[in-house]
Amino acid sequence: KRNIYYRYLKFWNGMIKKFNPDCVLFYDIPHGGVDFALYGLARVLGVKTLILHPLTIESRVLIMQDYKESSLELKREYDHCIDNAHTIEDLPVDLQEYYNRQINSNMDATPAYSKRAMQNRAPLSLSSPIILARNLFRKNIFKTLYYFLQMFFTRRQAGTFHENILGIKMKWRMISWQRQNERVKKEYIQLQERPDLKKKFIYFPLHFQPEQSTLPMGGAYDDQLLAIEMLSKSLPNNWVVYVKEISLQWRPSSTESHLYRYPGYYRAIARLSNVSLVPVSISSFELINHSQAVATITGTAGWEAVLRSKPAILFGYNWYQYCDGVIPVRTFESCILAFKKIIQGYAPSTQKVINFLYALGNVSAMAPYYKARYFSFSGVLKKEDAIHNITKLITTNLN
Repeated sequence: KRNIYYRYLKFWNGMIKKFNPDCVLFYDIPHGGVDFALYGLARVLGVKTLILHPLTIESRVLIMQDYKESSLELKREYDHCIDNAHTIEDLPVDLQEYYNRQINSNMDATPAYSKRAMQNRAPLSLSSPIILARNLFRKNIFKTLYYFLQMFFTRRQAGTFHENILGIKMKWRMISWQRQNERVKKEYIQLQERPDLKKKFIYFPLHFQPEQSTLPMGGAYDDQLLAIEMLSKSLPNNWVVYVKEISLQWRPSSTESHLYRYPGYYRAIARLSNVSLVPVSISSFELINHSQAVATITGTAGWEAVLRSKPAILFGYNWYQYCDGVIPVRTFESCILAFKKIIQGYAPSTQKVINFLYALGNVSAMAPYYKARYFSFSGVLKKEDAIHNITKLITTNLN
């Protein structure tokens, strides 16, 4: 891995010296090995970086230079209007609709991206018996057989392995990883407990991993156990932490889950005396509403907590980090101070949260489902208009 990393650095160092770019533009926060090496090298060499970042609010795209600082333009705009008295009607229509949906207690707590991801099939999946029978009926058996032979006995480039690997060999590895997924899922189910919502508790939803939301956005807290242990050690007496897994982590198509969820992972959490694992089926909104606060690395639940007037402890870096109600935590000492603040009754101001959305509307671009192919999930804005909005956002920041 170290040698591969050096190859990335040598390649991008040569590219930057040869072409001498004024700016490097990233379509999202760089989080793959290749693009993160370019991002880091550009920052070291003084080359401007611009990052387009699609938000949890899926109609919006924000631009930034440094993912840790997020959008300083948003911070300046928010500082300017933080004490104003903006109303919901002052927000752009898409943000009005988003806000009204979020504060609706009957809303499904499952994020839209999770619903889409759950529909993804695992790579190199076999067809269902119904489809195979249909092909037999249509006399396509030879075509189907050829397809499977080609799939399993052709070498393909696989970035995860950094090698050209036979399809059947890759499939075998995936089967072993999926079996491990099943084992750790069983471990979780054996350890889970129904939460007592009358207790004072912190809600900590686990992130899907590997993913940019923890690496690089979480920094050292890509290791979520570190954050949970820190919460456990600094928790007030008679308070508990309720930890909930995300079901995406166990789906068959999550072929890299084994890098983060291994046998014994959940036991390490459950061993902490004031920490409990709760069933995945419990609504995230129900846990937010009954909690004293939400703690997260960079997750959507932190933003949803602020919208519901609950403080959010944020271990990493994310676009909503400057909003009222968010308490950044980087050290054990700052974690203790965060709890002192919460005990004293600290909570986000609804007015200031609306002002934050107003500031966001002024500095972000409307481009629904920006990363979806051809904006294919959008029915509220023409593709050409979305492209125009993004282009304007880029050129404004370039100038």
